Amino acid sequence: MSKYQEAKDNIVNTLARQIDYKTYKNLYSKDFDTLQELVDKATWIPVEKKRPPMFVKVLITYEDKYLNPHINVAFVDHHYEWIYPLMNNYKYRVIAWMPLPKPYLGSDKNE
Repeated sequence: MSKYQEAKDNIVNTLARQIDYKTYKNLYSKDFDTLQELVDKATWIPVEKKRPPMFVKVLITYEDKYLNPHINVAFVDHHYEWIYPLMNNYKYRVIAWMPLPKPYLGSDKNE
């Protein structure tokens, strides 16, 4: 479990002990849905657990032939093969991925 998910769960559990479910749902449900969305976007997803949609660029962590971790942008093709820059004869082992962040649009436009 990520630090973000753990913090969110702690807050939800604390609130659940202090207020009833209906009040929680009315006051905080959308806020926690937003937090969950942010947690999901900021958490590495192991490829054994889930693959990204085909042809959608994502951030990947992969290991080189010496097992050193690296980060790159890639996507999976229609055969669910990873396609990334600088592909060569050596196939790197992709171990995790996450969605790319949205581009920066200026501080007031990104909120």
